[in-house]
Amino acid sequence: MTYYLERPDGARHGKADYLIESCDAVELVGTVAPDWSDHTAIICVIDNGAFEAAAYADTPQELAALSQESDYRPKRWLIIDKLRVQQMIGGA
Repeated sequence: MTYYLERPDGARHGKADYLIESCDAVELVGTVAPDWSDHTAIICVIDNGAFEAAAYADTPQELAALSQESDYRPKRWLIIDKLRVQQMIGGA
């Protein structure tokens, strides 16, 4: 299951910048998804035009789904402490 992270202020854009500034996320350089990690959460911030979706893929299969080359939408890849993300989504 893919979980989506929201900004506390409800803003529909600026999610990657919020996670970097407020949650110690680190942006990865490049457009290719990083390798799966059991200790670091991988966040894909997808620009859908009207809004951004900050997707946390909690399995390698979800990461693969977010990484499909046929998906033309601009994406920013972030890594963040997995425990912090689990707290943000309610301990999933």
